[in-house]
Amino acid sequence: MTKNLLSTLCVCLTILLFLAQPVLSSDTGKIATMNLQKVLAISKAGQTVKSAVTKKFDAYQEKLQQQEKSLIALKGEIEKKSSAWSEAVKTKKEREFKRRVTDLEEESQYAANDMKEFEQEQVGPILKALEEIIVKYGKEKGYSLILDTSKGILYQDEAIDISGDLAAELDKRLSEKNK
Repeated sequence: MTKNLLSTLCVCLTILLFLAQPVLSSDTGKIATMNLQKVLAISKAGQTVKSAVTKKFDAYQEKLQQQEKSLIALKGEIEKKSSAWSEAVKTKKEREFKRRVTDLEEESQYAANDMKEFEQEQVGPILKALEEIIVKYGKEKGYSLILDTSKGILYQDEAIDISGDLAAELDKRLSEKNK
């Protein structure tokens, strides 16, 4: 497994070097890197989305924790009082406990799915704008290639990282749209 991965990596790097050779030898060929996570973390738009996602997550978390506390209290009641209850009451309480456990699991799954959708809805327009910005930025600045380091670059010189510039352009564009 490791040999295959290493072999594949070597082949990819060799191909990249051969393909990049004409670009690197020409006067106009420039390569830059950016980190999508960094752009989202330092841009105002990314911070706004992070804040909204965190707020919604915290609300779900609080609701689920309350349901869990309620379940723990019901379980404690069942353990303490079951010997004094009739079989009918025990059965009823145990069914109620199982139903509430199932409800909590379903609510938890719903919250996870809703959070995933919400995050995609919030980040989607930013990613679309950023894609346009990267293309425009690359053409204007004369870059032949812009790589996203969050997708697997093993080494980069920090001097070629344009994440900060892209975050500033993203903030500029989105603030112009909101005016």
